[in-house]
Amino acid sequence: MKKIAVVFISAGYPRLNGAAYTKMCVDTVNNVLAIVRGQQPMEGCVFNRKELADR
Repeated sequence: MKKIAVVFISAGYPRLNGAAYTKMCVDTVNNVLAIVRGQQPMEGCVFNRKELADR
């Protein structure tokens, strides 16, 4: 089995309402900006922190 370094799996998109989808998008942008700035993303939003730390 081949290992994949970065994997994101999410379920339940059909159940998202507008407010939840907007929050998910804003949180994603904030997490990406934090990583780019060398800061830690929000706790609980990164499930492969070792991969992130190794880069």
